[in-house]
Amino acid sequence: MSCFHRSLSTLPVLFCGLALLLATTSCKRSAPPPAAIAPVPVRAAKAELRTVPLTHNAVGIVRSLRTVEIQSQVDGVIEEVHFRDGDTVKAGAPLVTLDRRPFVAGLALAEAELKQAQVAAERAKSEFERYKKLIEGGLVSQETFLQYSAADASSQAAVAGKEAAVASARLNLGYATIKAPFAGRTSRLALREGSLVKANDATRLLLTINQIAPIAVEFSVTENILASVRAALAAGEIRVVGRLQDGSGREVIGHLDYIDNTVDATTGTIALRAVFANEDHALWPGLFVSVTVFLGELRDATVVSAQAIMDGQQGSLAFVIKEDNSIEIRDVTIGRRDTDFVVVTKGIQPGETIVTDGQIRLTPRSRVTIIKN
Repeated sequence: MSCFHRSLSTLPVLFCGLALLLATTSCKRSAPPPAAIAPVPVRAAKAELRTVPLTHNAVGIVRSLRTVEIQSQVDGVIEEVHFRDGDTVKAGAPLVTLDRRPFVAGLALAEAELKQAQVAAERAKSEFERYKKLIEGGLVSQETFLQYSAADASSQAAVAGKEAAVASARLNLGYATIKAPFAGRTSRLALREGSLVKANDATRLLLTINQIAPIAVEFSVTENILASVRAALAAGEIRVVGRLQDGSGREVIGHLDYIDNTVDATTGTIALRAVFANEDHALWPGLFVSVTVFLGELRDATVVSAQAIMDGQQGSLAFVIKEDNSIEIRDVTIGRRDTDFVVVTKGIQPGETIVTDGQIRLTPRSRVTIIKN
């Protein structure tokens, strides 16, 4: 009886152990294996070794190298206009002719008075020479001789005065035809035929002429590149490319010809000027133009796509694709930035493959598959 009782008392323990063993076995069979991480599709490009132009971009305004406000230098009535408003004129081309008759008459009068003075001077000179011989022989008094000497000098001075009057009259006759001082584009003429103009009347300008070819673009750069600009200019001519902002993408080529002598303390910028041949008149005074100044070149630079560089908490970083398609996140040091590319001075070697699109889906444990464009 005692043995039978002990066997029965151990049955619950055996059943519990069996149940636990079955449950453990069942759990092991039902747990699935861990799923493999799917590769993340990304776009990528290789870092390249390249010679990079050192440029600086700015926005400038087109200015005429020479502008003149045309006024009449004599009083007169406009007789004829030789151009149309907005015409391109050559240097020395007649613009406006005043009534020449008063000036022709003035010149004729001045020439007649000169002739009269010359005749009187010849007579005075003859008298002076005669009395000079007489004074040498002691035949006339010193006082008489001095009178004829003074008359001779006075007549010579009168001739000089009349010659100046003729020159002035001839100059005024020339001023009756107003000419273009240089080649350029005319404005609208303020007065028309029959209008009276006054000499040097700043309140009533006749017209303005702007030189169009060559032409200038004025712009400013920050003071921190002034040294680079001066060094490049000392090494030779600095090329400047201007781009029209009319949507055409048109480019014009010029060169830097002026650096201002003072940095603006308020803005921290300095004014520069570039000159363009502008033979086709693509640039027009007052237009805004995008300019690129070429300051040299950086050789053997490691270049990556601008889209490859991300901003991290500690600075710039990039996702480098390793040979097994895993990802390495690297801190990088950036040099020059451009619209399409970035120069990397530290952190990436030429030939390495860098993610350019899809970085937001990546983690340090990610593997990638590269999407072929």
